Amino acid sequence: SVDQRLILTDAPGYGYAKGGTRRAIDFGDLLEPYFQQRSQLAAMVLVLDIRRTPNEDDLYMLNGARAVHLPTYIVCTKIDKVSKNEMHNQLQKIALTLGVAKADLFPVSNEKRTGIDALQQLIYNQVVQ
Repeated sequence: SVDQRLILTDAPGYGYAKGGTRRAIDFGDLLEPYFQQRSQLAAMVLVLDIRRTPNEDDLYMLNGARAVHLPTYIVCTKIDKVSKNEMHNQLQKIALTLGVAKADLFPVSNEKRTGIDALQQLIYNQVVQ
């Protein structure tokens, strides 16, 4: 809970969940009603590692948000782990894979705090106010 005005909910490790196909189907069965029935949902933050290409789970999450017209912030983390050139190349690849504009991605580094404050302010301004 943030300032008793915003509650953040995490779907921890969906991309790394172990357990095979049955577990993935169970997870999908939980998410679909969550997207469709939670009238309080204001936005989704999709967190991606910039060093990876988005996978089917990432696309599933994004498409779930799109299906209910939920604003989505796509955050690309760990930009401190790649060169500036590689970061720009990866951002382009991620944008293409997800079908979004490169400008719609938010590259951040928690270690160096790059982009964190701007992202927090954007979410606060668009979701809380």
